Amino acid sequence: MTGSQSRTLQVRVETLPASYDALVNALGEAGLSGAVINEVISKHVSANCVLCGIGIKGDDLIAVSLAHGADQLADQRLGRLKQGYCCRRSCDSYYYHLSFAPHPGVNWDKIVERLNAPKTQAQIPVEREIVPPSEEQIARRALRIKIAAAAGLVIVLLLLKHILSGGSLPGLHRAPKYTVDPKSLPATPSR
Repeated sequence: MTGSQSRTLQVRVETLPASYDALVNALGEAGLSGAVINEVISKHVSANCVLCGIGIKGDDLIAVSLAHGADQLADQRLGRLKQGYCCRRSCDSYYYHLSFAPHPGVNWDKIVERLNAPKTQAQIPVEREIVPPSEEQIARRALRIKIAAAAGLVIVLLLLKHILSGGSLPGLHRAPKYTVDPKSLPATPSR
C-alpha cells in the first residue's frame, strides 16, 4: 500500500466538505484508524484554488468540513470556503485542486479512483440549494429597517433643533471674529 507520487483531484469549491467526507470513508475502507486518518489528512492533504492559487492545509479542510455554518469559523477565508466561494475575496473560481502528498501507508491512486467513482460523485452535491427567505424573515428585516430609519430621523431632528436653538456641534462652531487683549481692559479691584 505505498503511494510514491503525489496525486491531485479537481473538485468544485462547494463540494469540498462532501469530498472530505468521501475521503474519510475511502481511507477508512482502506483499513486506516480514525487517528491515522486525521493525521494523514492533516499532513498530507491540501487544496489550492485553480484560478488564484490560494491554498489551504488539511487542518483547514477538516475545520471547514466539520463546521455547521460559516459563522462558526473564526477565519473569514474558511467561512467563505464553507459558503462555497474561493477563500480569496477577489477570486471567482469554482474549482479547487485537492493534492495528496505521498504517505507510506496510503495508496493515493486507489483513493483518488474511489473518489472519482460515479457512486461517490453522485453523493457529492454539485449545486447549492438556494432557500428563499421565509415570510417571517422578510417581515423581521422590514421591521429592522423601519426602526433604524425612525431612529435616524429622530437623531437628525434633535440635531437640527439643537443647531436652530443656538447650540453648536463639536468641530462645527465658528471661531470668534474679534478677540480682546486682556491688557487693554481696566484693572478692577478685587473685593
